[in-house]
Amino acid sequence: MSARRQPQSGIAAIETLLAAPIVLLLGLSVLQWGLLFQGRGAVAHAAQEAARAGSVDHASADAIERGFARGLAPWLYGASGPEEHAANVARTHAHLAQGRAAGWATWRRLAPTAESFTDWAETARDEDGQPIEGLLEIPNDNLTLRSGLRQPASGVAGYRGAEPIGSASKQTLSDANLLKIEVVYGVPLTVPLIGRLAAWLMRSIDGCTGSAGAGGGGAGGEGAGAGGAAPSTSLRLGAVDLGAPDPAASPRGWTCAHYQAAGEDGRPRPRWPVRVSATVRMQSPAREADGAPALETPATPGPSLGPGEVDPESAFKPIAPRKQNPGGASPTQDGSHDRAPGFLKVGGDRLTAAPGMCAAP
Repeated sequence: MSARRQPQSGIAAIETLLAAPIVLLLGLSVLQWGLLFQGRGAVAHAAQEAARAGSVDHASADAIERGFARGLAPWLYGASGPEEHAANVARTHAHLAQGRAAGWATWRRLAPTAESFTDWAETARDEDGQPIEGLLEIPNDNLTLRSGLRQPASGVAGYRGAEPIGSASKQTLSDANLLKIEVVYGVPLTVPLIGRLAAWLMRSIDGCTGSAGAGGGGAGGEGAGAGGAAPSTSLRLGAVDLGAPDPAASPRGWTCAHYQAAGEDGRPRPRWPVRVSATVRMQSPAREADGAPALETPATPGPSLGPGEVDPESAFKPIAPRKQNPGGASPTQDGSHDRAPGFLKVGGDRLTAAPGMCAAP
């Protein structure tokens, strides 16, 4: 019996030896993707903070960048108090400046566009209401009244309800008061082995060349941020040579700065590009001083619904009160039948049952 058990125990050891690397790779992959999705959530939160900061400060670039740094600092560095948080926000500003220089941290304003200002802008005013010569802004106050009365400068291309749509911007005044930004940020791939392997694979898919991020340190960091002029080198995992990635049929050059990014020490530190957008209603007039993008600026890939159209009022049929409020009071019972035309008639609004309560004493 003992002689028969020995081969079985040897087979179990071999199976464990073969399965362990696979299980390890799967575990590391799950960990890396979990960290990546956590980073994406942090970037999306920071983009929302950036849009909010811009919405209360005339959509200025400085305010948007301050908001993005403030929103990203807790994920990057954390903080145990207000003083440390303020210091880490300053560190985040420096971090983002480095990312902009290397090409793995960028943002742009998608709206309002230059055509939005063409249709809806007027002379800006200071806090005292005095005009500021040479500066235009899209009015933000009394939108409910303005949106139905104000006409676009380029002419009317249609209507959305009672709001005219500008021929140049294809927007109503309410649309022009939406601030939309797009952020692209490289989340670092920090899990050993899997991060480098994922970056090498995506470099092949996206058609990136260059030595940064390919090998294990050394001179490989010299090409960080370069979109792909240097010759491609192979990726080595210990004694295993995975070869060099072949150029892709449809390259995406903007991603190469992420996969070939370098850390502060100059060593390769690949990143994964994350692209998010945030839209916020303006809480102050958007001003043209920061250089609004043109309407033709390519936005985030994906379908667009366009400005849309609303059917004319004649196409809407009234709904009978009995269908709005089954078993409830009729217009005669709740008093709405006797009110003048144009008065808001709500089926649930009823006259009080106590007669004479409003009579003079």
